[in-house]
Amino acid sequence: MFGIADVRQFLYDSTMAELATAEDLATPAPPLTLDTVLSEAIGQFAEVIWEELPVVDPDEPDKIVGLMRRGDIIASYNRRLMTMRTARQAEGL
Repeated sequence: MFGIADVRQFLYDSTMAELATAEDLATPAPPLTLDTVLSEAIGQFAEVIWEELPVVDPDEPDKIVGLMRRGDIIASYNRRLMTMRTARQAEGL
């Protein structure tokens, strides 16, 4: 994966811009899979600077099926937390 900061280094150097490939800019990013649980996804995002991580099919790990955003993971965690709190309150705990 690479971001705008990675590309920026080549914006003002036309010689390098013509020579550089995506592979030159890319940094390996640990992919999520379709069966990655929420706690694992949170852990993976905690270890990287990226705002998105690729999602792959566990049966075809070289095929990206989507991107997961850090904000979506946080929102999902918050929804899960609220559901658990509501259930506890309903039980009178």
